[in-house]
Amino acid sequence: MVALALNQGLTQEAAAPKNPTAKASERAKQMPFRGTIVKIDLEAKTVTLGGKEKDRTFVVTDQTKIKRDGEVARLEDVRTGDTVGGLARANGDKWEVVTLNVGEKPAKAPAKEPAGNN
Repeated sequence: MVALALNQGLTQEAAAPKNPTAKASERAKQMPFRGTIVKIDLEAKTVTLGGKEKDRTFVVTDQTKIKRDGEVARLEDVRTGDTVGGLARANGDKWEVVTLNVGEKPAKAPAKEPAGNN
């Protein structure tokens, strides 16, 4: 009976093929990035970050969320030399920017001390 139970388990596993690449292809590859902007093309809507070995170019879409120092911004507000970070998603052979954060992260407000503790 044990052999029969094991055999049924193997048959069921063989009947349901596992395809880990199916899930990966359904979900687009994403990549965090950080660097300094060396080129901006407003017509093509691209930003290029300088790299040690080669520069990387990212496409800015209408869905891209851009922030400068924590405030909502536009691509026109981004300048060459700005330090940026964000998240990009693969779309074919190009990387599209999901979020683009320009400048330093806003400092968190210090925790307030409870009143009456003098």
